[in-house]
Amino acid sequence: MKSHLIISRQTKAEQSNLRRIQRGLLLGMAALVIAITSLSWHYYQKDRQVFIHSTESISPSKLDVILEELVYLVSDVIQDTLFIAKMHQAYLENSPGVAMLQTKQLLENISSIKPIYDQLRVLGPTGMEQIRINHTEEGPYAVPQNQLQDKRHRYYYQEALEVPKGHVYISPIDLNIEHGQIERPYKPMMRFATPVYDHNNQITSVIIVNYLAQELINVLSKYSEGNVQLMLLNHAGYWIKAPRPDLEWGFMFPERKDTNFSKSFPDVWELISNQKSGRLEHSEGIFNYETIDFESIKHANEKLNQTFSLTAFTPEFNNWKLVTYLPKDTMNEAIGSIRARYVLIAGLLIILSAVSLFLMYQNTLNRYKQRQALLSQAYFDQLTGAYNRTSLDNITKEAFKHNQDAAFIFIDLDGFKPINDEYGHQTGDEVLKIIVKRVQHLLRSNDVLFRLGGDEFAILLSGQLTRADIEHIIQRIEEVIEKPMQIKQNRIEVRASVGYSCYGEDGHDADSLLNAADEKMYAVKHARKQSKQTG
Repeated sequence: MKSHLIISRQTKAEQSNLRRIQRGLLLGMAALVIAITSLSWHYYQKDRQVFIHSTESISPSKLDVILEELVYLVSDVIQDTLFIAKMHQAYLENSPGVAMLQTKQLLENISSIKPIYDQLRVLGPTGMEQIRINHTEEGPYAVPQNQLQDKRHRYYYQEALEVPKGHVYISPIDLNIEHGQIERPYKPMMRFATPVYDHNNQITSVIIVNYLAQELINVLSKYSEGNVQLMLLNHAGYWIKAPRPDLEWGFMFPERKDTNFSKSFPDVWELISNQKSGRLEHSEGIFNYETIDFESIKHANEKLNQTFSLTAFTPEFNNWKLVTYLPKDTMNEAIGSIRARYVLIAGLLIILSAVSLFLMYQNTLNRYKQRQALLSQAYFDQLTGAYNRTSLDNITKEAFKHNQDAAFIFIDLDGFKPINDEYGHQTGDEVLKIIVKRVQHLLRSNDVLFRLGGDEFAILLSGQLTRADIEHIIQRIEEVIEKPMQIKQNRIEVRASVGYSCYGEDGHDADSLLNAADEKMYAVKHARKQSKQTG
């Protein structure tokens, strides 16, 4: 079917790309080893000046790498936020009755594969949380309805209401607050928010992604050097990343309002706050600084430019200062010890290069797996492995285009809810998995099983089939479904009410055929109840 073809083509392309990356990394590592070995002696003669320069300044190449990583991380979250909003809107339009359930399942799936999202939320038009998925050590946790909170007064929700369709608001970095208190241990947080509109251009909900900004801060930690303090400052001169943890996040605590870079180095801050970049030799050491602003990042990155809107930013929040500080005492000590440590440089460079290349490949591999998982989520029911409701239109359109000899079978399980009530939802999930496996064993290679939601299923039968053929298939389906199941210590039995429709006679598209099959299924269910009552 078409979904299989889509997944197959994309998987092969990704696998081919991974092989190319592997070959490139191996060749690159070999070239690095040769280059480091060959040039070690030459650079040793000049190392004193090179070392001073590399430790006291941010080289353009290093800054480019840091900026590229920051852009990649931010743009990835933006795309996820827009993806969630698009899917939620589609659910509301296509299946409003189960839209919240579908969105909840989508958020749980994303949370399970992306732990960088501390919270994934859907807020209603009044600011009340409708869905909230917390990421915990045990996995995604759906917050119960009676514990959902009103976020109408939170600044990021109010800002999101002003964002045009298809744009994303990004909050400044701060610490997460729960029930009016700063959460401990600290969670550096950025909120990505976008509204969802209906056909009348009215906001139906707001998607909020709480992104653990520690991932951004870790980018700086990765590039920190032993002799240099690499710092990240917000627009007001407060430390987000500081040499010591006790200096960070002063703006979040009233009693620490004076704990900031601008108070510790007022003359330095006066200069760097008004200039984009530069170098300053100070009595206490050497400062180098660069401005990280989203406007420059946007224009420098095509991927971000396609999805990013500066209109969604509050102006005073859209730049940070990246500062390196080389204390005078540290600089003198580094120069004195350079000769003793240089013998290790070549080996360390080789090891660091290997680690960096490995991390790059590992990051690529992880993202490949994430993309494959998201592709699977778009087409398949994550519990049973059957095709989901979203894939039904694509598959039926493709099937009807090439073959108009088709039929739909609609299946509804009788007595399924009591199983959940008596034995628990885990047992109910196992029942659904077993039924899907049993039914799939009966189907031909060109037949497709869909889970429509809950305990409802549909089967698309392709090819020339008489009504007798279809009724025979239904009989076999009923037999395998009604066959008792042994789940742990429990013997479980369910029955199925089944209806069917034929292409042409009952409709010419998926909706009409499903409706016709659904009506016949309910007729069967009703007749069964009547028979039971009269009997």
